[in-house]
This record gives sequence, structure tokens and C-alpha cells, in this order.
Amino acid sequence: MDKIEDFLDDFDFIEDWEDKYLFLMEKGREIPQLPEEMKVPANIVDGCQSRVWMTALPNGDRLTFAADSDSQIVKGLVAVVLMFYNDHTPNEIANMDITPVFQRMDLERHLSGNRSNGLKAMVQKIKSISGSYL
Repeated sequence: MDKIEDFLDDFDFIEDWEDKYLFLMEKGREIPQLPEEMKVPANIVDGCQSRVWMTALPNGDRLTFAADSDSQIVKGLVAVVLMFYNDHTPNEIANMDITPVFQRMDLERHLSGNRSNGLKAMVQKIKSISGSYL
């Protein structure tokens, strides 16, 4: 959780929301691009206005998620979700709640309704994927 806490500290330090969006987009550029062969219908996150693909890569008893989006801001949000949920067991993921992270970022006030719904859909996809490993 140190990675997400460091991210939140940096995010909190930025005062202007235009700069926060730029910071999110920078974080999105840091995650590896999903290979084209993984951008299949089964990996699409339903409920996102932008296209988002997400899949799990088992690593022992832990899951690492790989994801991509065709929107830079959304890919930044994907990066936040991955920072929070990556490298945990399916049981841990089932009991994790990212809501306090989103609240600290004040996303409800600064994202469109469609992007907020997409964010919830990403979390649901992670929970669903990890649930299949329980």
C-alpha cells in the first residue's frame, strides 16, 4: 500500500485540477500498453464510456492486473486502480475497498458521471476476475 499512499501524497500536493489531470495522464503512460491480442471482447470493461480492457496475470497465489484504455485520463484512473489492487490474493481483493482512495482524490466532484460509472465498472471487473480465482 506504500505505492498508493505515495501517489496520494503527490496527488494531494497538486492544487490545480488541470495539473491533477495531467498527473493522472502521466501515471497512465507509466503502465505498460496491453498487447493487441489481449484487447478482446472478453477483456472489455462494460460500463465505461471509453474503451477499457482488463485481465489478470496470476503470479503464484497473487494477481497482477494488466489493463489499457483508449483515453489518456481514463488510463490514468486505470493506473490508480491497478496500484491499489495489484499483487494481492483473490481473498484480499474481495475484502479491499478503494472508495477511501477515490474520496481522498475528490473524484466524485471532478469526474463526469460517465467516468465515475466507468471507474466503478473497473473495480467491479477486478472483483469479478479475482472472484473467479477463489
